[in-house]
Amino acid sequence: MQAAYERMMALAMPRKRTLLVGAVLAFAAGLMLMTSVPYRFFPLNERDQFIIDVWMPAGTRLEGTDAVVRRVEGALRRIDGVRQVATFVGAGAPRFYYNLNPEPPTPNYGELLVNTRSAEATNEIIGQLQGRIDRLAPEAWVYVKPMQQGPVIAAPNEVRLVGDDQAALRAWGDTVARIFERTPGSAYVHSDWRDDELGLAVNLKDEVAARLGITDAEAGPRHHAAARRSRTHPPRRRRVGIRQLSGNGCTRAVAASRRRVP
Repeated sequence: MQAAYERMMALAMPRKRTLLVGAVLAFAAGLMLMTSVPYRFFPLNERDQFIIDVWMPAGTRLEGTDAVVRRVEGALRRIDGVRQVATFVGAGAPRFYYNLNPEPPTPNYGELLVNTRSAEATNEIIGQLQGRIDRLAPEAWVYVKPMQQGPVIAAPNEVRLVGDDQAALRAWGDTVARIFERTPGSAYVHSDWRDDELGLAVNLKDEVAARLGITDAEAGPRHHAAARRSRTHPPRRRRVGIRQLSGNGCTRAVAASRRRVP
């Protein structure tokens, strides 16, 4: 190695000017080539897998989400290059990759894990789906996600608005989303507000709960179980004294105490 180095130095030192010009030209050529090579801070993970998220409108029953996920699954199985499709309805898949967070139980959510023949086939299939997946399930928001390296990110480009006025935040968020939608190359533009949905809060009266033998730790599971039953059983009507109530098993349990329901 030393002998080879000495021979190279013997050739280069008498030609210093030529060597210096060649080094400058090589550096300039490298800068020009950088403009034509795509770059990412964390590149995509070249795997024979990708994920599809399916979000139905808030309040959609599990059966409705399952029907749409099955429709997307059937279309995927007919695509050349797809080997296997695993579906998860009502919650995300168990963690199988380091920067994917499983979605918590949500009735209007579905996830499809797609295995392809190769990493090259994955890129080709993703390109095909991004142009027609919306037509396949127009009633849902469908997001085709390739595997990525690096930390978990919700989207490559994000704008965060902070404030105390929710109405103003939502209005400004919609304005920013419209700007992104008009920007060439943008896709899957959305905000984290999602859809409006009704919620139920239980204000437990300590003195009434103590007489009934219900603790704060027991109130949450009982209310959750009653809400689950209300999805499968239609509401019933009970008359307590002179006031008519509509509700499920949780309401009946409170009404049975013969106390006024707030």
